Amino acid sequence: MPKEQDTPLTTDSWNLIKLIERLAFRTWPAEETIECGDFVFRASQGITKRANSVWTSTGSPFPESNWLEQAKHFYERHTLPLLFHISNVSPPGLDKQLADAGYIVEAPCSVLTGETAIVIANTPDSDSSDDEWEITVTPHANSAWIDEFLLAEQFDASKRAFYEKVLSRIQPLKGFFSFKINGQCAAVATVVLEEGWAGITNVAVVPERRGQGIGRVLLHELALWCKDQGAHHLYLQVVQDNIPAWRLYTKAGFTPLYEYHYRREPLQS
Repeated sequence: MPKEQDTPLTTDSWNLIKLIERLAFRTWPAEETIECGDFVFRASQGITKRANSVWTSTGSPFPESNWLEQAKHFYERHTLPLLFHISNVSPPGLDKQLADAGYIVEAPCSVLTGETAIVIANTPDSDSSDDEWEITVTPHANSAWIDEFLLAEQFDASKRAFYEKVLSRIQPLKGFFSFKINGQCAAVATVVLEEGWAGITNVAVVPERRGQGIGRVLLHELALWCKDQGAHHLYLQVVQDNIPAWRLYTKAGFTPLYEYHYRREPLQS
């Protein structure tokens, strides 16, 4: 989880983390948002933590208002648990305050960054198997891409409407990648580009194709496309216990920049 005092951030690192957090915020726009000072309350039917949590990563102090009571009221109105998204640029002391109040840590993640040219150089430009494969990119998440995404993630159809809506709300330039082998879906991914940075999200390989090196080929194609769109820097988020993903991204040239996690309100007795 974020280290508030152990290793002070340099000014450059602080500013870069604030930038990435702001860009990442725009890659997953919630259904409803309300500002409370520089905090943002987000709600989206309770699907995904990022779209249903309080965003606090602006590098600013606490709001002057009674932000905690307002947050509780907002999430009670939506019948959702109160969840805070906390990073290294959240207000100092926020994580400790919530911990002391019994809020539980969930989903610790790391954000990795890489240079587009380095990732291209560190990944293969083709699959070595005899299978026929193709990668297509569409500017919108059409019905076929949603089908493939749900298949790769093993999500049921009840989540379809949420993903259709959240992906359609993304405003910056975006690309939805579909990787097919012998005409069958093997993997998908999303890239969102803004201010010379490309955020890589929704990377998912269908279960029967995992462990076959598809991720490296897909990552190469993603980086090539980002280069063509003028993005020289890449970032992505990895759950800290996802060892295969860590291995893939670090071999490709990504390095950790910062961490974030969520704090969930304690259960009422």
